[in-house]
Amino acid sequence: MKNNARTGFLERFQSILDALDEFEMDEELEELNAQLEDALFLMECSEDDVEELQGAIEEIDGLLAEYRALSERRPELRQKVLELEMAAGLAGRNLN
Repeated sequence: MKNNARTGFLERFQSILDALDEFEMDEELEELNAQLEDALFLMECSEDDVEELQGAIEEIDGLLAEYRALSERRPELRQKVLELEMAAGLAGRNLN
C-alpha cells in the first residue's frame, strides 16, 4: 500500500475513533476504542511493511465483531460501526 493510501486510511480510521470517543463511555466501549487505537498505531508504524499493515487490518476486523455486538445494545453506535466496517473492508482490499 502506498504511503498516501495508508495515510488516507489512517485518517479515516482516526476520524471514526474520534467519533466513537464522543459517545458516553462504558468499560466495554472504552476498551474497544483503546484496542482500535493500538491497531491504528501499528498501522501508522508499519511504513511500507505489507505484513504489518495486514496485521493491523486483521486486528481491526477482529474488533468489528465486538463493536457490532455492542451496537446491538447501544444502537447509537451503529452508524460509526458500519463506517468502521466499510473502511476496514476497503483497506483490506487495497493491500497489495
